[in-house]
Amino acid sequence: MSVKEQTKQAALEFIRLPENHSGITISKLQRALRIGYAEAASILDELEDEGVVSCTDIDFRRHLITKEAT
Repeated sequence: MSVKEQTKQAALEFIRLPENHSGITISKLQRALRIGYAEAASILDELEDEGVVSCTDIDFRRHLITKEAT
C-alpha cells in the first residue's frame, strides 16, 4: 500500500469517529493527520468523488455519507 493510500485510509478512519459526525473540515483533517493543506484537500476531494463524504456546506464542513442515507 502506498503512502498516499495509507494516508487516505487514516483519513477515512478519522472521519468515521463519532466526534466527527458534526462534520469534517480540511483544517481538522490537517491537524489530525499532520499533513499539509493541499494533501488534506486532495484526500477530501477524492472521498467526495467516491461518494464517501458530502460536498462542503455553508460552514465548509463535509459529512460522512452512510449507506442508509443513499
